[in-house]
Amino acid sequence: MQVLMMLFFMGITVGAYLLSRRLSLKYSNPLFNVILMSVSIVIATLLICRIPYSEYAPSGKILSLLLGPATVRWQCRCTGTGRPCAATLRQFWQAQSPAHCFQ
Repeated sequence: MQVLMMLFFMGITVGAYLLSRRLSLKYSNPLFNVILMSVSIVIATLLICRIPYSEYAPSGKILSLLLGPATVRWQCRCTGTGRPCAATLRQFWQAQSPAHCFQ
């Protein structure tokens, strides 16, 4: 049951991002910032459904764990450093542990 809840919360987060991304592309207004809208939608959903943040937090940690390597790789590509990127990714993954996500 806990896994289903985490998948549900991850779905809320990804759905909020996709909705806010669509609104941001449709309306050229600073209030439709993707990050601002995503966070607002997630917070509103948690408040309306009366879900405590302590139940939502583990799914956010898993998403952060999955986004970390993509962020590191993007940074390496932007700076033009291809070779050190593998070492940076290795350091990132060694610092992360599966138990870290479920604390």
